[in-house]
Amino acid sequence: MLVPVAAIALPWSVWLAATPAAAAADGSSTILVLDVSGSMEDPARIPPDFPQAARLKQENDALGRLVEQAKPGHKVPLSVIAAGLLGLPDLLTLRSQLDDYLKQHNVDPATISKLAALKVAATELLTAVQLERDRAGVDDRVGIVTFSDDSAVLAQLTPSVSGLAAAVQGLQTQGSTNMGAGLTSALDLLQGQANPSIIMLTDGWNNTGMTNGEVLTGPIQRAASGKVPICTIGLGETPADVDQRLLLDIASRTGGGYRYVDGTSPLGGDLLACHQSLAGELLTDQRGTVRQAQVVQGEGFTVPAGRRRLSVTLSWPGSQLDLRVTDPKGKAVGQGYPGAAITRTAGLAVLTVTNPAAGHWGLGVAGVQTSAAGDEFVATAATEGATAAPHRDAVQGTGVAPLDETQQRLLLTRNVAAVVAAALVVLWLLGLVIRPFRRRNRRARPVTTVVVPPGPPGAPVGYGQQPGSPSQQPPGYPPAVGYPPMSQGGVPAPAPQTAGAPQGTFGPTYTPPAPSGFVPGAGQTYSSVSTPPAAPVQRASSSRAGGCLGCLGWLVFVVDVLVLGASAAALYLWSTPLLTFPG
Repeated sequence: MLVPVAAIALPWSVWLAATPAAAAADGSSTILVLDVSGSMEDPARIPPDFPQAARLKQENDALGRLVEQAKPGHKVPLSVIAAGLLGLPDLLTLRSQLDDYLKQHNVDPATISKLAALKVAATELLTAVQLERDRAGVDDRVGIVTFSDDSAVLAQLTPSVSGLAAAVQGLQTQGSTNMGAGLTSALDLLQGQANPSIIMLTDGWNNTGMTNGEVLTGPIQRAASGKVPICTIGLGETPADVDQRLLLDIASRTGGGYRYVDGTSPLGGDLLACHQSLAGELLTDQRGTVRQAQVVQGEGFTVPAGRRRLSVTLSWPGSQLDLRVTDPKGKAVGQGYPGAAITRTAGLAVLTVTNPAAGHWGLGVAGVQTSAAGDEFVATAATEGATAAPHRDAVQGTGVAPLDETQQRLLLTRNVAAVVAAALVVLWLLGLVIRPFRRRNRRARPVTTVVVPPGPPGAPVGYGQQPGSPSQQPPGYPPAVGYPPMSQGGVPAPAPQTAGAPQGTFGPTYTPPAPSGFVPGAGQTYSSVSTPPAAPVQRASSSRAGGCLGCLGWLVFVVDVLVLGASAAALYLWSTPLLTFPG
């Protein structure tokens, strides 16, 4: 009888021995590393109906950019330093106004803090993991480490996951942010554990204990060598609130994921997605907004053949939403579906299916009761296995700032000066082009004097005068010196006889003698018409006016070029990283 009994008992003993190993292989060991530094008391998001919400966000962003860029040896623009430091008084005032606003509306600041969001999200994660253990037989274990000035082990790894919720609700904030200490404690707890992984959530920057470089070469190098993937989550009002580059480096070097979550998104959904990507194969991670009586149909997901379990979760911040899942045949999956179980709590729905059918499954979200603007949600689906490419958010908003008032004025001054300089250059070029045409069309000055031959030799005194006119030379008559000669007693002497006709210049009333042989016709008399004097041309005055106008134009051009150069230089110094932050 011993042989048959032994023959029967041997296969059962082998199966019993293999069952824990299979369960261990399917289960995971995850440590939550949670930031409880003093900044976690700040609001996870600014209430949208706060009158100064936009201004408070702007000042928060300015200070965040300064903290982000002000690292030893890094070059920082003058605008970032000025905006961060000069905006501190306004930031403190706005924070005080926000506290008064919350009191007036009977809102406890602790209920909208980052720590409050962390407690809700961590509780959702623990609930979902416990349901997966109970419904699908998954042997997942969870432990908790907190960090501020130093690290503390809140809970060792335990299969009684739901029992950790009470410890999470008792978390308090204090101190600074020591990421290195928290990661080191988590790695110590995972020593020798099956399928180890870490989820780290923080709201800020590593500012005490190990430097960023020491974190990467210390615990992160240790995690990479021990094949411990780390999924990092940054929680902030804006991306500048967290050290995105460090969190992304930690995730990339260890094979984990990185996610940034602002105060409007359901943090619990990202924690669940992180856990599912570390503990199994994440099939989908869908996000969106749904309104009341609306069904948002997602892309769905594909379940590979031979899988033993399927977990679908839906997380949202409030109101009431519901899952809409269909199998590859289009049949709704819910209560009564073979191997399915669904649990709904406040802000969380968990659907588990054992031995799911291979193929493409449908996934939708229904808005049963939502706010007027709708509710955001995160829906995930996962099965056993490994996630080949964990999700990693890109670094957002690093060093990006809206144009401040100083920069706007410098830009305006530079652009206006450039336009004026260009206009002056164009006018100068036009002047060069039209100058030859102006010279070509300029008229010659009119002749204002008449040169005529003098009277004939021996002409009497007053020759050329009209009868009855006074015996005097007309105005403008310029006779040669000593002509006509005067005799004694004031009587003009006869004109001297000279060989040839003397030349002279006469006025407009002078009438020269008729030429030799001239015979006037009937009713004709001999006369000579001289050109009347033209009005004098004020050439010297116009030249002086043109010269003054040219000097004025050159003066304006020189001043404008100086303004252009000064504004461009000031803009460069204001916006370019030139100042090295001291170490």
